[in-house]
Amino acid sequence: MIPVFSPTQYASQICDVFQSIKNISHDSFTAPNMALYTRFMDLLSNQQDETFANQVLAEPCLSNIKRDITSLFASVSGRYEHYWAQTLLQSADPLATLTSDYPWFNHYQRAVGLESNAIYALSGKQNLTVLMAGSGPLPITSLLLGLQGMTVSNLDIDSDALSVGQQVQQQVYPSQKQSFKCADICQFEDFDQFDVVWLAALAGSSDVKKQILGHLFTHMRPGSFVVVRTAFNLRQLLYPSITFSDLTPFIPKLKIQTYSDNFHSILIAQKPLAEQ
Repeated sequence: MIPVFSPTQYASQICDVFQSIKNISHDSFTAPNMALYTRFMDLLSNQQDETFANQVLAEPCLSNIKRDITSLFASVSGRYEHYWAQTLLQSADPLATLTSDYPWFNHYQRAVGLESNAIYALSGKQNLTVLMAGSGPLPITSLLLGLQGMTVSNLDIDSDALSVGQQVQQQVYPSQKQSFKCADICQFEDFDQFDVVWLAALAGSSDVKKQILGHLFTHMRPGSFVVVRTAFNLRQLLYPSITFSDLTPFIPKLKIQTYSDNFHSILIAQKPLAEQ
């Protein structure tokens, strides 16, 4: 994408839209507000030239509010998931509402399809057992992994979000027998049963994610995989960014860096086998 603005002008646009979003009242997902969120997401595109994106990120108006942007986005995302979870639970046909009305369902289908195909290819196994860490109140990733033939367990530190997520799963895909456990992942140690641990994009700050990864490496069984959702380019303003160097001593296996509307990128790594 060829920039039509200078880095300073582009950063100023981001800051202006962010200030407008800050003035939106909580849980107000009206059409005008959603258009503003969409405008903000479009500005934080993966498709910017890397040099230009780095120049934008270095602009003082952004560097001073980067943490505020990430924090606000996490908060809004959580409220939006709760809003849609309640919409599904109140629907006469929750599955149809999810697949036809939820704006991001097709995105999730593509993103999870990409991730699951990659992990099946890398593991060489079928019927994978998965822990979804940070499943939240709208566990769409877990539902789609279940449709891919995986046995899914869900973990979240927020008991209310977990309870709502369990209700959503039971209403949308009642045939899926998923488990739900409330715990801090850094206090959880029962990883031996899992082939893969999926780490949600908003499962904490970059520092928290690094702490989680250290805990996972200690307690995951040799040969198992971790899938980490991360960000690059201007998407770093939305999602905490993790690199392969942050996954050490996991062995890097695959990096999927998306340049489309799949707004997270993917790192897959493996805990080495004992003999390695």
